[in-house]
Formats: sequence, C-alpha cells, structure tokens
Amino acid sequence: MYRDLALHLARNGFVVALPEHPGNHRDDRSLTGTVENLTNRPRHLRAVIDFACAEWRISSVAVVGHSLGGYTGLALVGGKPTASPHETGGEPEPLAVEHDDRVQALVLLAPATPWFMLDGALDDVRVPILMLSGEKDEHTTSWHASQDPPGFDRVAYQERMKAEVLEFLQRYARK
Repeated sequence: MYRDLALHLARNGFVVALPEHPGNHRDDRSLTGTVENLTNRPRHLRAVIDFACAEWRISSVAVVGHSLGGYTGLALVGGKPTASPHETGGEPEPLAVEHDDRVQALVLLAPATPWFMLDGALDDVRVPILMLSGEKDEHTTSWHASQDPPGFDRVAYQERMKAEVLEFLQRYARK
C-alpha cells in the first residue's frame, strides 16, 4: 500500500524494508485476531532490524506503520499492549513484547491502537512520533478500504505526505 512512500524514502538515502508478516498479510490472514499475531509482529520487526543493522551497519532506525503496523511500532518502542478477550478467548492479557532501543522515530499512519487503552500503556514510549490519520476515517474497515470524499485529491495528498514523512525522518532518524 505504501510502495510509493518506500521508494521516495529509498531515493532519499534511506534503507527501506517492507516485511510481510507470516500469518498476517493480504494472502494469509490465518493469525489475524490472535495473541500469537500480536506477539509475533514486533518480533518479526526486530529480526528485520537485526538483519539490516548487521548487513548494512545501520545505526539509526525508524518504523513506519499503517494500521496494525502502528500497533507493531508502538509495541516495539515501549508500548505495553494488552490482548482483548476476543484474542485470548477469555480475560484481557498483558502481552510480553521485547522493546528495541535502536528505533529512534515512529511514523504512524492511521494506527490501530486499541491494545494500548490501559492507563500507562504508552508511558514508556520515548521516541518522536509523526501520526497521520484520515479526517473522515472513524474506523478503518478490515480490508483497509476507504472512499475518498468529494473533492479530495489523493495524488496531491500523497505528494504532501511523502514530503512530510521524509522531513520528519531526516530530522529524527538520522543522528
């Protein structure tokens, strides 16, 4: 969904990875709505960061996450998520997620945040965050589909968004 943004960042000197989470992507939704998915996603991202840091000697990492990718980024930088009864089959359950101090900035695009509703769930998040969400997006549908309101110029918006994300990352993720 964000290939143009990824390409824009790569053209401006960033190493970009677009991980596909096993069991939670457009062709395989087998882990959707499970505790396993909520604990796996940050672990997958850590593995990608481990590889990138070793392979390309990267010292500055930022995460850009849309929807559940926003959950993943927040969990990775100190958020304390809690699985809902829907995911646990019983009571709410705090999730053990290993944080990653290498992540220096987050870009959250219409982030899914219901797992961080308990008091103090975001108290340990200490990185700069750029959060963008749709003005008319009350609830993103399960397929992340949306309809542009009359007069909305998606192409122009995409160009503004790419510039804003680039400026933010150049400021906070290149230290």
